[in-house]
Amino acid sequence: MALPGGPSTIFGVDYEIHFMVYQLTRLISGQIDAVRAQAKQVLSLSRDRPVSIDSSMEGLQENFVDDLVIFTSQGQEYFNCKFQNTAAKPWIVADLKSRGILLDLFSQWKLRQEEKVHFVSASSCSFIASIMEQNANGAEGEEEVLVHLNEKTDKKEWEAVKTHLKCTGDQLVLFSKHLRFQHLSFDTLKELSKSELRFLVADVDKAIDKLLAIAKNSAKIREKLTFPLVKNRLQIEGVIFEKEDLGLDLPALMFSASTSLLVATDCFDSGGRIETKEEERVFHRIATKQDKRHQAQILVVKGEKGCGKTSVLRQTLLKIKNENIPVLGLKTDQLAVTSEDELSQRIKLKGNSLSSVLKKVLQQNQKAVLILDQLDALSLSSSTNREALNFYYRLIYELSEYSGLSIIISSRTFDLQYDPVLCNLNSSNRSSNLITEEIEIFGFSTDQVNKYIQENGPNLYI
Repeated sequence: MALPGGPSTIFGVDYEIHFMVYQLTRLISGQIDAVRAQAKQVLSLSRDRPVSIDSSMEGLQENFVDDLVIFTSQGQEYFNCKFQNTAAKPWIVADLKSRGILLDLFSQWKLRQEEKVHFVSASSCSFIASIMEQNANGAEGEEEVLVHLNEKTDKKEWEAVKTHLKCTGDQLVLFSKHLRFQHLSFDTLKELSKSELRFLVADVDKAIDKLLAIAKNSAKIREKLTFPLVKNRLQIEGVIFEKEDLGLDLPALMFSASTSLLVATDCFDSGGRIETKEEERVFHRIATKQDKRHQAQILVVKGEKGCGKTSVLRQTLLKIKNENIPVLGLKTDQLAVTSEDELSQRIKLKGNSLSSVLKKVLQQNQKAVLILDQLDALSLSSSTNREALNFYYRLIYELSEYSGLSIIISSRTFDLQYDPVLCNLNSSNRSSNLITEEIEIFGFSTDQVNKYIQENGPNLYI
């Protein structure tokens, strides 16, 4: 699949193909309805000329980003994949402009403004992940976004992007609300694909190998792939689909259901993270300390917006998994459900409720961990719909009786103190029936930042 704005590389094409394989595994597991690669570019890059449609390409008139489009019952989503930026450095605004990435994504969004557009890369991109995506969340217009931007750097880049896209500030805010960045390494992509197939086929490696061939061939002809079509081709190649009555590996099922947190954006490249003392405290508290009250232990990770709570919880998820402790991590802002049945369907628990899975796992392993990230995004300060937050609070309350279970929750300090539901998770709230412990994330110290710069200087771009 060709890379717009620059020549393809062997690694770049391979990365895109593996990303398509991951989407095909999601197709097989029932999360999406169809996949199509290499959509045709049909919109002029000029803002003054109308959309150009090739009538001979039926069904392609809405596809601009030339990497991948997925189809779901809610609509379509578009993905622009780039393996990495030059010399594996993080993406900066100048690169996003020169490679035509922002212009491609913005043009796609203008065609269907209700749909999401995604930029996927193995290199980090703090401008999209932090400045655009996070600051636009909940903002009504440009003025609310500008309040949170650094005067010298962030605001300058914001203005440069407005000029590049020839749009107003409010248009850029609206675009940012529909733009998502996924920071996925090659290894993460492969692991996610295997996790999706683990309970669906007899030989996962063989299925992945055959899906690679299907992805490459379909990309050449822009073929729309559906589940019956893919399943038939896999079966012709000898891939055996598992029967539903086979026993489940519950710890593996939990980890495979953790996709929402596993793919969460981390503004650091995989080789240059800053590991904080708080991160080690969270892991150590969960991995070593046992609650003697025969109840679940509840750990609340709190801090201000942007201090790194999601990054800490994502790394904690991976560390716990490496210790062979059953763990499930959920980004609740992406799973705004109102019942266990709905949650089970969304995260693919094979017809089992979350509480029943945890109960069975605890019977087998005596210990398990549940991570609920960004509950504050469902709070009164961020949302007018309280049903999702009320559901998660009821779930926490019910699971608090599960001996051997550790529940990790993250929230902004403000919401933990003032939200009428989240305040019940505050360790200083003596009227609450839940006993919790808090760890506060303060961000990075000057020494940590200086050490990071010294170790990553050659690949660090600000």
